[in-house]
Amino acid sequence: MKVPVVDPNLETKVPGLYLAGSIIEAECIRVAANQGHRIAKRVALLVNGSGPAPEGVVDLLIAGAGPAGLNAALTAKALGLKVSIFDQYFLASTILAMPDGKIFEPNYKGNNDPGEGPLWFESAPIPILHTKWTDQAREYGLSINDNEPITNIIRDKDTGLFEVITSCRSYSARFVLLCIGKSGHPRPLGVPGEPELAYRKKLHYRFRGPETVNSKDVLVVGGGNTAAEAVVGLSKKNHVTLSYRKGEFERLTPKNKAALDELSNMGIIHVMLNSEVESFDEEKTILKVNGQPIVRRFDEFFILIGFELPIELLMKIGVELKEI
Repeated sequence: MKVPVVDPNLETKVPGLYLAGSIIEAECIRVAANQGHRIAKRVALLVNGSGPAPEGVVDLLIAGAGPAGLNAALTAKALGLKVSIFDQYFLASTILAMPDGKIFEPNYKGNNDPGEGPLWFESAPIPILHTKWTDQAREYGLSINDNEPITNIIRDKDTGLFEVITSCRSYSARFVLLCIGKSGHPRPLGVPGEPELAYRKKLHYRFRGPETVNSKDVLVVGGGNTAAEAVVGLSKKNHVTLSYRKGEFERLTPKNKAALDELSNMGIIHVMLNSEVESFDEEKTILKVNGQPIVRRFDEFFILIGFELPIELLMKIGVELKEI
């Protein structure tokens, strides 16, 4: 298995580019958060020694709004840095994806490190944790851009500044912290109109829960259990269409397959097998079903077709990797 190489300050061989969290094997949430705090403090020292950032350039750009990224952003804000933070999904998405009823334990796997930085940490149910972190972000004036997977990072060797490119826009930064985890980037369909809908927050690559969408005409694309469970949850308050490129579901659990069959037979959901999205725009979606194009209009979209490993991104931006 390959892992990124970082020095004792968690800086990669790309000067000014730092990594924290599970992407460098920090599985304990407390450890990851402490890493983010320490990186932000280090960046503050470097920034204070080099004067103000040029116009339009942030001091620290953070990719990943989990515990490492959030603690780094809150620390940086408290130290007076200009900060931007975005996430390929949304604030604490990995933690929110944990099973209902799970109690959050900041020090699991036997780790008892004391907490560093302003991020709130106590044993609590997941919804309480998420509410606390959301409130903290608001109190610190921290705006988190969600649904923005990162696609590339380019460092100008002359100025030392970074251009960070996401699915929605590009940013300029003096320092960059990646806390993007090990789950990888969402696999897009790669069809016309997809980035524009993602930018407008109408197209999503992770299911945030049925309560987030109400009275909408929703298209879910995918044939796995994540897509099936999203359809079942969304069907309670929305009209849902499921598009899958194959002629039958091959990976569903018996429970999810039975739930889809029941909802389909009752006319509550619409299942489109042998179908693929050709293009999106605000007014219509063109799908090819059994080789024939059809046009439909949807209000909201969930593309749940898996992930691309982040290792590819790390190699592209020049992060050194080693086998372990």
